[in-house]
Amino acid sequence: EFFYSSSKFGHEAVVVFFVLSGYLIGRTVLRAVWSGKWSSKHYAFHRLIRLEIVLFPALCLCWLWDAAGIHLFSPSPTYMGTSGSPILAYSIPPWINFHTFFGNLLFLQGLLVHTFGSDNPLWSLANEFWYYALFPCLVILLTARFSRLRRSIAALVMIAISIFIGQWMLARFFIWLLGVALIFLPKSGRLKGRYHSLFLATALV
Repeated sequence: EFFYSSSKFGHEAVVVFFVLSGYLIGRTVLRAVWSGKWSSKHYAFHRLIRLEIVLFPALCLCWLWDAAGIHLFSPSPTYMGTSGSPILAYSIPPWINFHTFFGNLLFLQGLLVHTFGSDNPLWSLANEFWYYALFPCLVILLTARFSRLRRSIAALVMIAISIFIGQWMLARFFIWLLGVALIFLPKSGRLKGRYHSLFLATALV
């Protein structure tokens, strides 16, 4: 309980992470497009592998520790959602099941399923996944070297994703894009601008 009560700046830290992610992933996408080496299959494969290789073990460990905690300490206020922590203001046992597990594995938490067990910060990983999908569509749409058909498909996919993830998640995509904006800063002012943007992103939340 102390751990969750002391994590008052977790949300702000995630927002900073969004900006850093936008900078790093955005740079990777833009370099591939600008060099003519862009491959949607290659990009999707690598992004999925890098996310799932961490997510799957994390979900398994969460299930293990939550099951042990509920068995040993139930009825604990932490697991019942009555501890007063804003992070765990819900009962945990109903969200420890295969349906929620696989929904989180497919990055559908906050959309079609609840976050798994006590791992409430997993909402941010769903955001990351859908931003990884949105940004290449945006780049393809705005890049003249791609065919009209491919740009039209990118536009349709982008619209479909935007409708699916909803206003709440889509609004934070613009925070993610702040990181992309850092790529276009002059080199002499990039370091200073980076920290300025990080603080700005945190203040927006």
